[in-house]
Amino acid sequence: MKTLVTFYSRTGLTEKIANEIAKKLSCDIEQIKDLKNRKGFWGFMISGYEAVSQKLSKIAKTEKNPGEYDLVVLLSPVWASSLSSPIRTYLFENGKKMNKVAFVATCGDNPGKIFDQMKQLTTEPLCTFSIKESEIKSGNYYDKLDQFIEKLR
Repeated sequence: MKTLVTFYSRTGLTEKIANEIAKKLSCDIEQIKDLKNRKGFWGFMISGYEAVSQKLSKIAKTEKNPGEYDLVVLLSPVWASSLSSPIRTYLFENGKKMNKVAFVATCGDNPGKIFDQMKQLTTEPLCTFSIKESEIKSGNYYDKLDQFIEKLR
């Protein structure tokens, strides 16, 4: 199955998980690049506001066409219990092109409404996976990640 891992990461935690998934699946990977500076306290606050308001963001043009893949694994951080605006924009532009999807949320405590919001812009996911920031930092997620990978295979 031809697979693409697509992600956005503000702090690097989502990027770490995306790279691990792409490595385990031996597949293509694409990072969504936001054109807005989201660093620091104000970047954090603006990001939360945009997520709750379901605003779109300006993102760089992507290289890969998700419609050319059998499966697209989408990763997003959870912002204020909602989908990050860069991934929302990517899905707004590309979500209906995707054949099969799987969703991954990196979050502080729980994924909030993110999976429902992703589904509205794409289709029913094969599976979903949420991983807490504390699990990523401590390394206590490998078994859960392996179980998610097995569901994708």
